[in-house]
Amino acid sequence: TAKVELRVGYLEIYNEEVRDLLHPEIPSKNIAVRENSRGRIVVQGAQEVPVHTLADVMQCLATGSVNRTTGQTLMNDVSSRSHAIFTLFVDQTPLPGT
Repeated sequence: TAKVELRVGYLEIYNEEVRDLLHPEIPSKNIAVRENSRGRIVVQGAQEVPVHTLADVMQCLATGSVNRTTGQTLMNDVSSRSHAIFTLFVDQTPLPGT
């Protein structure tokens, strides 16, 4: 048996800047993509939101989607002008004695 914790993050890459779509008040200059000492790619400055249900996950997806950068194109009045990354983080910790 294990303890499971879920978190989500939602990032946007637009004009070579990274934005936290769940915390749009964080300036993009405070968010950076880096490689850590173990060779893993990490995003510093972005925040993750704890979730407990599918409804929580879908609410975060909807909230972040509203914050995406859009602009008019010849084909679509509200085309997304960015790339988005929605991440579900799963942390599993064995319970003592299992």
